[in-house]
Amino acid sequence: ARTHARTPMEEEDDRRHWVDVMRFPRQLRRRSAWKLRNIWDSINTAQPIELDMSQNDLEDNQMEYFFITYLVRLQSLNISFNSLRNIPELSSAARQTLLTLKAPRNYFQFGSRDLSSLINLRELDLSENIMGCQVAVQQVCELRHLQTLRMGHASITALPEVFGELAKLERVELPVNELTKLPDSIGNLAQLQVLNVANNRLTCLPDTFGQLHSLQKFYAASNAISELPESFGYLTSLTELTLNDNSLPLPSPEVATKGWSQPHRQVQVWLEAVQHKTQLPPK
Repeated sequence: ARTHARTPMEEEDDRRHWVDVMRFPRQLRRRSAWKLRNIWDSINTAQPIELDMSQNDLEDNQMEYFFITYLVRLQSLNISFNSLRNIPELSSAARQTLLTLKAPRNYFQFGSRDLSSLINLRELDLSENIMGCQVAVQQVCELRHLQTLRMGHASITALPEVFGELAKLERVELPVNELTKLPDSIGNLAQLQVLNVANNRLTCLPDTFGQLHSLQKFYAASNAISELPESFGYLTSLTELTLNDNSLPLPSPEVATKGWSQPHRQVQVWLEAVQHKTQLPPK
C-alpha cells in the first residue's frame, strides 16, 4: 500500500518524543527477543543522539533487534564489551552524523562494513579487539576528521605512510601492540598532543619526529629504542615523557639541549625516565 507523505504536524509530534541520551549498560543481558524488541521500540521512538549499549555480551544476531539502521540523529555510539564480529550497520544519515564510536573488547573482523564510511568520525576506540585490528588500520586512514584514536592491545604490526595524512589527530594511543617502527609521515601530524606507543617493539624513532611541535605527552616505555633522533630536541611543547625500559644511553648535549625552551628541566625528566640520575652540565 502506498504511504502518505508525513505532514509537518506529524513530524513535530515525533520530535516531542526524541531523547538525546539513552544508556543501557549491562541492562540487555539474557533478555528475550520480545523484550529486546520492546527496548528497540523505545530507542526508535527516542531517536537518541547518544546511545550506550556497552557491557551486554551482545552478538550480531541480537544487535539486529535494535535496527540501528533506523537512527538518523546518532552522534555517539558505545558498543564496548560485547561479542560483536561486525560493526553495526548504520543508516546513511548516521554514517554522516556519527562523531564518536567506542567499541573496545569485541571480536571484529572488519569485513564488508567499512569504517571509512564514517566520514565525520572524531573519536574511535577499537582497543582490545580480540581478533586484532591490522586490517582496520587502512580503513582508519580514510577518516580525515579523526581527532582521537585508541587501538591498544590490538595486534597491530605496522602503520602505513598514509597515517600521516590524518592531519587533525590530537591523541593517538597504541600501547601493547607489535609496532617495530613509526612511519616517517608521523611528523606531519601537526596537531598531535598525546602519543602512547608503550609496550611495542620500536627500536628507533623517525628523523621527522621532531616536527611534532604540539606534542605534550609521549609515552614509549618498554620498547627497544636504542637512540633518539637529533630532531627530538625540537619537541618544545613536551611536558610528560616516559622512556623507561628501553636501551637508551645518556643523550648527547646536541640532542638534549637543541631547541628546548627549558633544557635542564626537560633533560632531567628524560634522565629520570631512563633511570639515570646524572644531570648534563649547562651548555
